[in-house]
Formats: sequence, C-alpha cells, structure tokens
Amino acid sequence: MFKLFSSRHRYYMYDGNTNSLLSISKNDFDVLSGNEKNNVEYDVVIKRYQDQGYCLPQNVSILEHNQSCVLECHLARRIEQMTLQVTQNCNLRCGYCVYSGRYDNRGHSNKTMSFETAKKSIDFLVEHSADLDRAALAFYGGEPLLEIGLIRKCIEYINEVYPYKKFSYTLTTNATLLIGDTVKFLSDNEFQVMVSIDGPEEMHNKHRRFPDNRGSFSTIIKNLETIKEEYPRFYERISVNMVVTPEHDYKCVVDYFDTDASLKFLSAHSSLLNQYGFKDRTSYSELYSITYKHESFKLLLYMIGKIDVVNVSNLFLPNVSNHVRLHKYLEPVKALPSKCHPGGPCIPGAKRLFVNAYGLLYPCERVREDSEVMNIGSLDGGFDIDKASSLLNFGKVTPEACMSCWCMTHCSLCAASADDGEKLSPELKSSYCAQSQFSFVEQLRDYCFLVENGYDFEKEGEDNSRFIDLPI
Repeated sequence: MFKLFSSRHRYYMYDGNTNSLLSISKNDFDVLSGNEKNNVEYDVVIKRYQDQGYCLPQNVSILEHNQSCVLECHLARRIEQMTLQVTQNCNLRCGYCVYSGRYDNRGHSNKTMSFETAKKSIDFLVEHSADLDRAALAFYGGEPLLEIGLIRKCIEYINEVYPYKKFSYTLTTNATLLIGDTVKFLSDNEFQVMVSIDGPEEMHNKHRRFPDNRGSFSTIIKNLETIKEEYPRFYERISVNMVVTPEHDYKCVVDYFDTDASLKFLSAHSSLLNQYGFKDRTSYSELYSITYKHESFKLLLYMIGKIDVVNVSNLFLPNVSNHVRLHKYLEPVKALPSKCHPGGPCIPGAKRLFVNAYGLLYPCERVREDSEVMNIGSLDGGFDIDKASSLLNFGKVTPEACMSCWCMTHCSLCAASADDGEKLSPELKSSYCAQSQFSFVEQLRDYCFLVENGYDFEKEGEDNSRFIDLPI
C-alpha cells in the first residue's frame, strides 16, 4: 500500500493507507525499492515505519463508494448540469470525432432532438435540481448550432415556465456557424461557449474538415475575429479546446496558441483523444512527452517565482488549480476505512447528466451510447438506481486489485474505462490502471518540487506542505 519515488534531491514514499506523503532517507529508499538485497534490513526498515503507522496492510474489506448512501437523493434533487444532444448530425467530418466511425458506439445521423423531448428534459432538470439555486444546461451535438432554432425555443420555454429558477447555459461548437443573429442570441443569454481549434491552419485542417474536404480553419478564425470586434464582452466568455492527436507537432501547437492574435485573451485548454470506445488504441510520441514536460516545468517555475507569467503557455496556466487541488486532497488520515472505494467516479448523472436525442439518460456525454451498461434511465421512466449504483461502485469488477492498490484514494478511472459495450470488463479496466497510477506519481513529483522550492499553497506565510519528515 505504498509507492516510492524520488525528485532530484530527495526521496519519498506515498503511503496509500494513510494518504501520507513522507520524505525518507536514501538508505530507506534503496532498501524498500529492493536495491539492497538484504531481507533482514528490509524487515527492520518496514517495522520502523509500521511502528509509526505507515506501510501497514490495508484495512479495506468492503468495496463501496462513500456516496452510495446518497446516490438516490442526489439524482432526485441535486443534478448540477444536464447536457442535451440536440442533434447527432454535424456540418464537419472531423477525423477523430466520436461520431467519425473510429469509435465503436457512434456515427453521424440525421437524428435530432424534438422540442417535446427538449421540454421533457428541461422539466426533468428542474424537478431533479430542486435543492440547488442554479441549474446548468449545456447543448451538444454533433454540431448543436445546426439546431439553433431548437436551442432558442428551449431558452424561451425556460424563461416562460421557470422564471424563478436560475439557469446558466453552455455550448460546445466548431464555430463555423457562429455568425449573425446566432451570436447575438448567445450573447444576450450569456452563454459560455467552447470552440474547438486544434492549432495553426495546416494542423487544424488535417482533421477538422467539411464533407467536401475543405478545411474549416479560415471560417472559424474569421467568425472569432468578427465576434471580438462586434461583441467584445461575449468574446471573453469563449474558451478554446484543442484536441491533441498523436500526429500533432505539439510544440508548434503550443507556440500557436501563445502568439496568434485572433485567440488572444481566450482561455485555452488541451485534451488528448478520448480512448474509451476507440477502435484503435493510440500512443503519443516521445516528442509530445518532452514538450509537455517542458511546458509543465515552466508553469512550476512561474509558481515558485523564478520566471514571469508571460513565459508560460496559455494552454498550461489553468493547471495551477490542479496543483493546488492536489494539496487539498493530500490531507493525511489515520487509515482507510474498512468500507472504501477508488476515488475516480463521480455520482453518475449528478454532475453532467447526458440526455441523447431519443431521451435516454447517461452519466455524461463521454460514455458509449450503444452500451446498455451506461444507459441509466430515460426521461419517461426516470433513473435506474441499480444501474447508476453499479457505475458508481465499478471498482467491484476488480475487487482484489482495487482493495490492495496504493493509489486507491487518487484513482482517476471511472466506469467508462471498464465498459466493453456489453458489460463492465475486469480486463479492460485493468488495462488502464498503470496509466492512472503513473499520472498520479507525476502529480506527486510536481507537488514535491513546489514544496521543496517554498511554494505556499495556502498563501498564509507558513509551511503548509503535506510532507511528513520522519525522525528516523
């Protein structure tokens, strides 16, 4: 239940049972990692840590998520966001899209959501968010702006029927239709809009093309420049998401987002291809890894005051919050409780309930629509609590591995990682475990670097690290 790792100057142990980060000696590191082949010395070192409450056998005997007891209540009264699939059609044919045919579960179709289904969805959201002051409604496709008429009718319906309920609106778009009255409507209703741009023109057009094979880059940039000029306040509510594919020159992409005048002042994010349901597993090049680590290190240098913010890529600045969040999540405990569960899954449907064009309910928009496992209900029939519970407690498909995993508390996997289209597969889930563990160790290394160099996570002028320097 522990993991060893090192930085340039120090040696560490993460103890999964107590969620503790320990600074240890090089000798202990070598002994515990097996570099010193002396079983007697290993036993002595382990005993010393165990006497202080670390390196103990795990105490977990029952796999159950701590939100299981409130699952039904959350789904009944505390849904935070609903995402409507207003169409399964799109005016682009992006090579890696979940509807491109490269995924097992989806393909483009002419199916659109009816207004009756949209109204039922809104009614469902209001009813099931009764305990919250505000509800979030997102519009998704395909390309949602193909159904701008339906979106307008949804907002009109909300204003007429639910004037007492506060709503916020978001929309994900390829921006090719972000023009004219559509922009005015979105601006007037204070939409938050996410636009997909994958880098400079040549790189963007490699995947994001119209059906006649024309690239979409020039159309998108022209639309954004018009918005910046005519609707500057709305422009500030636009963010950009870039999907990084294995073929991308990532360094070129980073440089583009930091220098292109059309995108200046826009919040930018990058994401990797969604692997769940992808027919062919993809791998990223060593050059991608080198560029990512280089840009991440510059962010760390900025956080400890060694370089100015202008030297940090806009794509990486949002990651400051991730480092601060990890500090919060490293609060030590005496031991894991006997009833516990890996920390990855959110409450299915409570965070971002996805309603497809047919009125079926799914945990979010990133799961497989062809999967019976992921279908947790319908607008007409309500939630299937048993199915939602099985997704929340998906660690039960690999109980032995999960109960003995040092990374249990910080596992990043959810049920989508185990879904093979028919069932939650132990083999499929296990194939993602090493990736999740590696990612957490990298986060720990970054955290240790920040603490070693005096970063104050709580800005209180004192040492607020979660390090435990053992008197050994």
